[in-house]
Amino acid sequence: MTHIRHLTTDLSPGSGKGITTRLIEQLEALQGEAKAIADIANNSLTTIAEINKSMERIINGIEGPGGDNYADHDGDGTIEEAGDGVGAISHANDAITHAGLAGSAVQLHGDLAKVNAQSSIDFMTMATDKAIADVLGGSETIARLSVGQVAGLIDNALNGRDADVDGVIAGPDEAGAVQAYREAQLMATYSLTGGEIVTAPTEEENGGTVVQPPVTGDSSVPLLAQIGVTTSLVFLVVGGLLVLSARRSRQRV
Repeated sequence: MTHIRHLTTDLSPGSGKGITTRLIEQLEALQGEAKAIADIANNSLTTIAEINKSMERIINGIEGPGGDNYADHDGDGTIEEAGDGVGAISHANDAITHAGLAGSAVQLHGDLAKVNAQSSIDFMTMATDKAIADVLGGSETIARLSVGQVAGLIDNALNGRDADVDGVIAGPDEAGAVQAYREAQLMATYSLTGGEIVTAPTEEENGGTVVQPPVTGDSSVPLLAQIGVTTSLVFLVVGGLLVLSARRSRQRV
């Protein structure tokens, strides 16, 4: 349960945030950055320098300070990144680790959480490769056209995509951080199963002896009911006499 809490709600005491929720928050920050630049990438007023700066923030936000591609991609002398400074891939790898540590009792959903987190990493890696090769490394025309593809891959890393159009988003090449979080939640659920129904043997099966049902309740319950009824009748009689007495007193007056 400790590792499940780390995944979903409580990475550090009282934080209210788990590894998968931090992964989602980081990808949401990257999605906002990517969408903002994609919306203006084909506007002639948007410079390539602006696009490159945004790609730097996205790439570094995906990989984090320990990533191979964490660098000053726009060459302005400052390394910038979007998000929390840890990196989305780092959060996703932590999710894979803790899903594995939770144990065999939750193996099914734990394995699915790991697969989905890895699928999210795969989409992030594709987004990074696209940003480096086609936006930062391509011609101006290719760069502007590729920004939207980077944004799409980040959305896939966050929300997944229904690649086979079967109405379900799960597993490699489909799942994202949202699906990994859902499986992490399911690791904490319980499945109730029905027990064996036991019936009393018939008289024939029991060698001619009738099986009596177990005695339930308390012998004082019927007595208490009788006392309650008797008390109620006493109150009714006394109350009636008091009413009659009051009426006679008014008549005399």
